Amino acid sequence: MRAKFYVDSITTFAHSPATEVRLQPVMGGSEENSKFWAMTPSGLLEMRLENPEAQTFFKTGTEYYIDFSKAS
Repeated sequence: MRAKFYVDSITTFAHSPATEVRLQPVMGGSEENSKFWAMTPSGLLEMRLENPEAQTFFKTGTEYYIDFSKAS
């Protein structure tokens, strides 16, 4: 299953090496986003990252595909 989210906010912490990334489903702005919105109308994904490379990967306002597959 595939979803499409955008980065709503990125929070850094003064006393922690972690960065929190908050993503929400796309809503509009393109035909593709409208199709994703129809299938994923609400949601929230928060991740706390300590890996410096992962922290710099995410940018506020940028859209990302999220692919889900069952772990076995």
